[in-house]
Amino acid sequence: MNLDRLGAFLQWASRFFDVSRVVVGGGTARKRVVAAAGEVFGTDLVAVIDEHGSTREALKLYLQVSGGCWLARHLRYLFYFLVNPPLDGYAAWVLLERDSRR
Repeated sequence: MNLDRLGAFLQWASRFFDVSRVVVGGGTARKRVVAAAGEVFGTDLVAVIDEHGSTREALKLYLQVSGGCWLARHLRYLFYFLVNPPLDGYAAWVLLERDSRR
């Protein structure tokens, strides 16, 4: 997402979602994201979570397949290494889980 438009996006999203917490990874753009989210939702709702190891955990989540079918697990594993799909959504899931354990 373009960080220059993040504030406008958050403002738009706040009209449709009741936000009780904003979880932000502690990476490179953290300061700009925290500032934009704090401006829209208030700084007391913004939590910065350590991202260390989150990509490795995201890969584990991605490779999990419900149902436990061995073929599905192996195909998903092969697909990851051939196509290398983005794991951003899974990494966000990891950060949400980390925040819920705090």
